[in-house]
Amino acid sequence: MPGEEDPAKAFKRLSKRINNSLYQRLYHAIMLLQTWIRAHIKGQGAGFISTEGFQTLKGQAANFRFRKPMLEALYLKLGVLLELAEVQNKATPTTSAKRFPTSAFTKSWGQFIPHAVLADYIGFKGGLRGFDQGAYWQSIEQGMQTQTQKDSPTHRLALMLRELHKQGGGLNVFPELLENPPGTLRFVVHQALHPPPKYQQLSPEEQLAQVPNWAATILRTLEARRKNTIRPGDAP
Repeated sequence: MPGEEDPAKAFKRLSKRINNSLYQRLYHAIMLLQTWIRAHIKGQGAGFISTEGFQTLKGQAANFRFRKPMLEALYLKLGVLLELAEVQNKATPTTSAKRFPTSAFTKSWGQFIPHAVLADYIGFKGGLRGFDQGAYWQSIEQGMQTQTQKDSPTHRLALMLRELHKQGGGLNVFPELLENPPGTLRFVVHQALHPPPKYQQLSPEEQLAQVPNWAATILRTLEARRKNTIRPGDAP
């Protein structure tokens, strides 16, 4: 620190910044939540609710709700960081292939794309007598969900591709997504094929609820990349 600055004031200012730091708040909230969970497991959850720690946790939760847009933007930047890391490392084709599970992705793509092409083609042609597109997709999704609940990684990924198709407005989302995959796509694909231990602890219904969230995260990253892309003719 500058020699002319009062060390006591500088330390007090630095301490205030640390206490108000988002990362400090997150860490503190996680520690309090962990304490509450342990108390609940021991049958002492009601006791924790009456403590000052619970009131602090409620305050932190309100603060996070207020900061939710900023937290979502921070999460989206993870995909950008992954892309920058690949460029920085100048990954060779062999290294890149190892990072992206091409074989498993191709299998999942094969489980999804025939249904998407068929349903979209019939819909584009104005429908087919006796063909209910909604019922058709409901049947396909139920089959994918059943296989996902049996812990089939490729069906879990196929279900995520279907969510991208549904949330992204059809097949048009895939050329841009696959031609220049964002880092978030690589991250989510690995999550779908090799879920973390925390995912395994969820109920089957909670596991299925994660899939639309994965797709939404990828689409938000894609939209953020579009907004930040500099095109010829853009104003400096």
